[in-house]
Amino acid sequence: MTCRDVILKMLGSTGLYDLDEGSLIYAEVAAYGAGLALLEEDIATLYREIFVQTAEGYGLDIWGMVNGHSFEEMGVELRRELLLKRMAIGHNDYTLDGIRRSYEALGVSVELVDDEQWMDLKVKVLDYVLPFPGQQRILKICSEAEPAHLFIDYEF
Repeated sequence: MTCRDVILKMLGSTGLYDLDEGSLIYAEVAAYGAGLALLEEDIATLYREIFVQTAEGYGLDIWGMVNGHSFEEMGVELRRELLLKRMAIGHNDYTLDGIRRSYEALGVSVELVDDEQWMDLKVKVLDYVLPFPGQQRILKICSEAEPAHLFIDYEF
């Protein structure tokens, strides 16, 4: 039901107005309805873009800025997936599995080997989904998933 239909229904229930299609009141309500339809469309777009799961445009850009990565060079589905993974990581996720998920959220698949004696973590980069130009770019992206208390040794 459009805004015009809702207004006509509400006015019609009072019995005070001539709401035939040729009447001035009908024309005025139709004009209001046309203006409100634009607002309804904007609200529907905002509602869609506010959630990562349904965002298609500027919503993904905003969520990317909030999370530190826009992943603009990828398709909508992959952007959603990586943003959701990134948002699922909390500040207490510094187990091996949590660190691995942090790398996955950045689009990098890794194998982790923990050397507890030396507080060293070996990271073997297996694959990545982003179109990186080289190892330096991968290292820069991966540095965001590094726990501050560990020395990280990367292997490609």
